Amino acid sequence: MVCPLARQADVVLTVDAPHDAIVVADPKFLVQAIDHLILNSLQILSQQSPSAVRSLRVQIQEVSDEIEMWVEDNGPGLPAEVCERLFEPMIMTCPSGMGLGLAIAHALASAAGVPLSLGYTGATGTRFVLHFRSL
Repeated sequence: MVCPLARQADVVLTVDAPHDAIVVADPKFLVQAIDHLILNSLQILSQQSPSAVRSLRVQIQEVSDEIEMWVEDNGPGLPAEVCERLFEPMIMTCPSGMGLGLAIAHALASAAGVPLSLGYTGATGTRFVLHFRSL
């Protein structure tokens, strides 16, 4: 679903995931949570300068005793005043949004049994992290 949207927004979408990773999560909620995170990043990236290189990376990696999924873009980062309340409804990270995307992603990730957190934000982009228990 997101590949055509990435092409339309001129975003290079990269997925780096091992085929043998097995995690514990409710798939119906998890897929929707990931979609919301990706769509949120695509919306932010589509508002960047047309000459800017736009990239979005989804990466899965093993960290200690868990598996992390990163959804990371190279957008402008989030304002500091937004970070404290990032997953609350009506907190807007871009002028054209409704302020619901990250709140919905957080609720869906919670329903899937997967904690969602802000991994990084700054001038070089933003990273959201889903934390899975591995089997």
